[in-house]
Amino acid sequence: TWDHPQPPPQPPPPPQEAEVTAPRDTKRIRLGRELKQTLKEVCKLQSRDKVEAAAALLEAAAVDSGSASEALAKKRAAELQDVTFTFGDLTLTRAVISKFLELPLIKRLLPDELRKKQAEDVDSGPAKILLEAAREFFNDIMATRGRRTDEDRNAFWAGLVALIPANILEDRRGRAAMRLLNVQYRHIKKATVLCTAVEQKRGWTQLVSSRHKDRVDLKLIHEWWHTDAASMEDNMKKEKLRVFHDGPHLSGSDAANSTVAYEEHMRRLQLAGNKDSLAAFTESSQYALLCEQTKTARCPDGVKVGIKLLCKRGARASSRYRVRQHDLLLRHRQPADMAPSSWPARCRITIVN
Repeated sequence: TWDHPQPPPQPPPPPQEAEVTAPRDTKRIRLGRELKQTLKEVCKLQSRDKVEAAAALLEAAAVDSGSASEALAKKRAAELQDVTFTFGDLTLTRAVISKFLELPLIKRLLPDELRKKQAEDVDSGPAKILLEAAREFFNDIMATRGRRTDEDRNAFWAGLVALIPANILEDRRGRAAMRLLNVQYRHIKKATVLCTAVEQKRGWTQLVSSRHKDRVDLKLIHEWWHTDAASMEDNMKKEKLRVFHDGPHLSGSDAANSTVAYEEHMRRLQLAGNKDSLAAFTESSQYALLCEQTKTARCPDGVKVGIKLLCKRGARASSRYRVRQHDLLLRHRQPADMAPSSWPARCRITIVN
């Protein structure tokens, strides 16, 4: 008999895979699914600038959920911790936790203290930029060495009042505000007074400055300097000078296309020194008219004219000839106020306008 070969043994059949059963739809899962849907609605409302509606929806969800059990919260936190340490090494775990905390839905679940601290950290950068902008506004843009206009004064004090609270000095924080804004103590003190007035009135009151000597119309002084009581014609060098009223002399094409107003009069020399001229001016009709025009409630007698204001119009020449003549007569001599009465009039200040 012939022996028939036996067939090779067949491998055992693979084990049947266990059927994956869906987790039971428990109350815990249902509440989590509802919370996720609610947080999505909150994020959608906030993205549409409906902040109040989003806050109301989140507050209603907090009221419906009630209070949480401390023991159950610890148990769930332990479960989350176990899952966290299944991600990988230290670097990957840190990256996962950082991304997890940046998720929009997770941000709405963070405690209020942590969210407030995160907001402060984010706002610290823009706060420094705003502070530097305020320092530049008060110390560079609005810096001045003289008298501010009413518009600049209102802009300066309105900006400072917006930053300084009324009780900053009572809280003993005035020096800190001085260092941060680089302003003086008198600015902080006046800002608190203005801030109190703004809070009482619920609005800003326009600041109007009083009249000042730099606002005085000098035409009356100019008129007096050209009278015989103040000056005389120069007999040594008789020539007429042009006094331009609308700017410097124009030439070429500018002169053909522009109209320049000027007047001509003879060269005149100051009769007396500045002090004597001031005494003569105070007795003139021009001075009485000037006082009448500059009367205010705070200054009933009008503007007091001194030597500086008097000579501002009398020796206001801008032509190069006047400067050369002035240097020629007074360079190696005493001032006009100290000149002896025996000196001739040509040794005193020359008036050309």
